Amino acid sequence: MTFPDESPSFSTKKQRRRAGVSDGVATPAPEVKPSEVAPVMARPKQTAPIRVPVVNAYPARVVVRDTPTGETYIFEPGATLQVREQDVPKLRSMNQPGAKGCCGGGRNRIYFEFPA
Repeated sequence: MTFPDESPSFSTKKQRRRAGVSDGVATPAPEVKPSEVAPVMARPKQTAPIRVPVVNAYPARVVVRDTPTGETYIFEPGATLQVREQDVPKLRSMNQPGAKGCCGGGRNRIYFEFPA
């Protein structure tokens, strides 16, 4: 048992290290070389994606999945949604003559209108 005014005695270096007691030898700090310093990179400024209005011209609800940006769009009949600019080519491809929808044969259907 140790009293507050006494320091504990350790028989091995291992016990001293576990207790956090130094053995009196100063350990030098590791030297940092300039080549080891990582450069600080500025983060690119995050801007809101450019959105384009798209109108559902089909008289039913249309769900568009697997877009280039990964978003899913649910168009109600006659609804206008703001769609990311990267997804517009996918929606335009659905309007092509003979493009097959979810089922049935290909017809000249216009699913979406793109107001200017």
